[in-house]
This record gives sequence, C-alpha cells and structure tokens, in this order.
Amino acid sequence: MTNASRALAERSSQNETDIEVLTSLRLSAAASLAAHEAAPDPHPGYLTPAEGNAAYQPLDSDLTAIAALATTAFGRALLTLADAAAFTTLGNLATTTLKGLTPASGGGTTNFLRADLTWAAPAGGSNLDDILALEVLL
Repeated sequence: MTNASRALAERSSQNETDIEVLTSLRLSAAASLAAHEAAPDPHPGYLTPAEGNAAYQPLDSDLTAIAALATTAFGRALLTLADAAAFTTLGNLATTTLKGLTPASGGGTTNFLRADLTWAAPAGGSNLDDILALEVLL
C-alpha cells in the first residue's frame, strides 16, 4: 500500500471526504516539491558538474570511435599484459618473411641488424686514420 493510499484510508476513517483527503495530499506534495527545489543542495550525494568534470574523463569523439571498433582476442590480450617483459614474451621474433620483434643485439655499438636478421659489423669498414688521411689530401 502506498503512502497516499494509507493516508486516504486513514483520513477516510476520520469522516473526511475523498476530495478533501486528495486535496490535502496534493497541497502537501506541492509544498514538499517547492521546498526541495528551493534547497541549495537537495542531493548532497550527487557530484556537481565541476566535481564530475574533475573526477571523470569528458566524452571525446575519438575515444568513442575507438571504443566502437571491433576487437580481436589478440588485441584484447595486449591490453591486459603486466609489463614490457610480458609483451616481449607474447611477441614473435621477426623472420625474413614476417614482421616481428628483432632478435637481441648482444650489446655494443658496432654491430648493425642485417636483412637476414643477424647482427654483424659492417663489411669493409674503415678506421679513423684512413678518414683523417683523406681529409689531408683534400
């Protein structure tokens, strides 16, 4: 039974007419609504627009478009990786026919990655003395 139904039943038993009871309830509801609307913050648990903007990312058309894209299991798996090491484990090494991660270089600054995916020093390299000797001749 609703509050209005209870009030109607209670007041009817006190010899008030239904119209008097309904009029009284309507006036009471109107007064409650007016008080609610006049309150400076009738919903203190709600965020103000400024608080909402500070707490949440605003709507962005680019992000919305990205979110609407179809995904794959592989793509979703990338989002849940813990760190770069986990990504490296998941990724495949490149081959001469497929894209992928490069093999470890072994360190150093003189080796370069060749097309066959091996690391090697450049062939026929020169040394600094040869370069300086050419400069003197020019």
